[in-house]
Amino acid sequence: MLREKAFTLIEILVVIAVIGIMMMAMTPVLGERIAKGDAQTAFFNDLLKEHLEIAKAEGVPVEILGFKGSDNMIKYDGDRISIPGIKSVQSARINGENSEGVEYLITVYPDGLCDHFVLETNSLIIESSPLLMTVRIGKI
Repeated sequence: MLREKAFTLIEILVVIAVIGIMMMAMTPVLGERIAKGDAQTAFFNDLLKEHLEIAKAEGVPVEILGFKGSDNMIKYDGDRISIPGIKSVQSARINGENSEGVEYLITVYPDGLCDHFVLETNSLIIESSPLLMTVRIGKI
C-alpha cells in the first residue's frame, strides 16, 4: 500500500486557527491606524472637534492661534500646544489669503464649519476640509 504525503484536515484547521488568532490580535491596531491616520491628522481632527464643541456650547466662533516659525499653537482656552512631528510652520494661508506676520488664526464656527487653512511645513502640507471639519496631510 502506497501512502501519499499530504496535509491532514487537523493540520489545516490548526493553521487556519493560528492565522485567525493573529488577525484578531492585529485588527484593533490596524483599525486604529486607519481611523486616526498619522499623528498630525489626528492632532488637527481632535483640535477642530474640541473647538467645535466649545463654539456650539458658547454660541460664538472660537479661534486657534498659531505661530509661523514654530510648532506652537494656542487653543481657545489659552493652553499652548505643539503640532506633533513637525519643527515649524513655514507659511499659512487662511481662506485663500496668505497670513501676514508671525501669527495666524484658524476660526471654528458654531454651525459646524471651520476656516479653510493650508499650513506648509518643511516637509508637509496640512490642508483643512471646512465642511467635513477634518484635515489631510500631503508631502512636499
